[in-house]
Amino acid sequence: MRIERVYNNNVVQVTDKHQEEIIMGRGLGFQKKPGDDVDLEKIEKRFVLQETDQDMVGELSRVYQDLSSQELNLVLAIYY
Repeated sequence: MRIERVYNNNVVQVTDKHQEEIIMGRGLGFQKKPGDDVDLEKIEKRFVLQETDQDMVGELSRVYQDLSSQELNLVLAIYY
């Protein structure tokens, strides 16, 4: 599973078996760049992008880019 895009330290976009996924986990994206392998043990959540969801990828990208790491960590803390 290779990283396609790093959104922040905890969220990355990957391609696995020709399927796009957004994965979340503490430190998954820390010091990672596109092309790096994912530490599978750190994965906490997986979101599989279906073809009907492809338009949402761009929107999610904009949302994640607009969030500071503190805001995202707060959301994750509330969620978990």
